[in-house]
Amino acid sequence: MSQELKDIRYAMETQYRYKLYQTTDFPFLHSIGIKHIIQGFADKDGPMGFIGMLHLWYENKSGEPSYQTKTTHFLNGNWKSEWFDTALEGLELTMKLENEKPYTLPERLIPKHLWDKEVQNSKDLADKHIKRKLEKEMEGILWN
Repeated sequence: MSQELKDIRYAMETQYRYKLYQTTDFPFLHSIGIKHIIQGFADKDGPMGFIGMLHLWYENKSGEPSYQTKTTHFLNGNWKSEWFDTALEGLELTMKLENEKPYTLPERLIPKHLWDKEVQNSKDLADKHIKRKLEKEMEGILWN
């Protein structure tokens, strides 16, 4: 990885964390079960292309609860980070995390068996799309 990409990732992570920390719900994310945040970054029109996927996760090794009062703001634990070089790595982590939960929280609680069915349907559609694309590309190839 080039130093330029490292610098860009550091700047993107810093900006993203700053915006996240400014939200009113941030101090409570871990207490409502949001312990992983995954965000992709890309330079659509520029030379960098795909910058990477940022994974932030909450870790509290001491087990002490966090709390906030009028005079005290105590957050125990911290948000750690890692970068993925490909979107596929980030997607694999996302699917792994979703499969470990007994439910999902997109807009409302969805029973796991229904979510699994939706995921399988999405995989099937993606497989069909890739198969059609490969067949189209292979039409012009002469095989001996």
